[in-house]
Amino acid sequence: MTEDEIYARMPEWIMGVEDWNWYDGIAYYIDKKTWQKYSRHWYPIAGDELCKRWKIFKVKRIVYWKGTRDYKYEILSERPDEDVNEPTEVS
Repeated sequence: MTEDEIYARMPEWIMGVEDWNWYDGIAYYIDKKTWQKYSRHWYPIAGDELCKRWKIFKVKRIVYWKGTRDYKYEILSERPDEDVNEPTEVS
């Protein structure tokens, strides 16, 4: 899927969110009307997930000091950034 196809599916009120400690531009998109998070390829993701190109990561945020940017992420698992509801081809 091209970026143009991805952006064509997004409503205009979608906001891209960057995270200081994620280092890959958009960490997720959020629907400002419902507060549902979406991946870079515009698939719903959970509240404890972040994305980078082609992958979605389940993360745990670790705060190691009291400053607003003093945290990091522990990656708990990863999966491809694709629609988990789409049927997959069985060989």
